[in-house]
Amino acid sequence: MGNPARPSRKARALSGLIALAIASVVAIEAASAQCVDPLRLGVEQGEAQFRQTRRIKGVANPLVSTGTMAIRGDVLTWRVREPVDIVTTITPTGVTQSIDGAAPQRMASGGAFEQSGLLRLVTGDLSQVERNYVVARAPAANGGWRLTMTPKDAQLARFLTNVEVRGCTRVDGVLVRQTDGDSIELERRS
Repeated sequence: MGNPARPSRKARALSGLIALAIASVVAIEAASAQCVDPLRLGVEQGEAQFRQTRRIKGVANPLVSTGTMAIRGDVLTWRVREPVDIVTTITPTGVTQSIDGAAPQRMASGGAFEQSGLLRLVTGDLSQVERNYVVARAPAANGGWRLTMTPKDAQLARFLTNVEVRGCTRVDGVLVRQTDGDSIELERRS
């Protein structure tokens, strides 16, 4: 029957599993508690690596590219390194793009980017997002948060169905869904 003062192997194993389960719940709760309110995030300065996956309606395989993004002040430099070297610079006054080292070409004025809130969004600043988007919050699988943002502006809504942003202490991923069925997903790598 065993020594009543000494727990059996099964009892010790069960106690160990219970302790592990409790520790896991505590760790998950601690991770959730460490996440910040996404609507209080401001522009994150510095550099990060990304992976971009573009899905185009009617094209079987997604287009995948990798590169770096750098935010310095109110300037976002987006550099795709693979499969083609493309440098896109976004500022409040405009957007330029250089392909394979060519001279930068003006793509658009900054007004539309600024008015739509997209410049703030792509720099990780979600503090003003409710000005331009209807925001729905949901928890993410990892204990973080997920925001689904639908444009308020009718002009923007002609092109953009919604934007989904996820993270915990920063923006870690963005999924842009376009009205034509195409989508662009960005994942922060560092």
